[in-house]
Amino acid sequence: MNLIIKDIKVLILKKNIKNIYLSILPPDGKVRVSAPKNVSEDFIKSFVFSKYKLIKKNIEKIKHQEIKTKVVL
Repeated sequence: MNLIIKDIKVLILKKNIKNIYLSILPPDGKVRVSAPKNVSEDFIKSFVFSKYKLIKKNIEKIKHQEIKTKVVL
């Protein structure tokens, strides 16, 4: 399930877990939230909204990060 909070697209994964996990994935800063199956969509929205500044800061940090790749010859 996808969700858009302000200008951030968030992928929501419902799993058999106990806590909510927020991930910002390199290289392009995709945002993923893993949540327990019994948590409502409204709660997830408020959770992401409360972390908005942190998410934006880390997306910018990831986008400006140098990508390190291994070159094997």
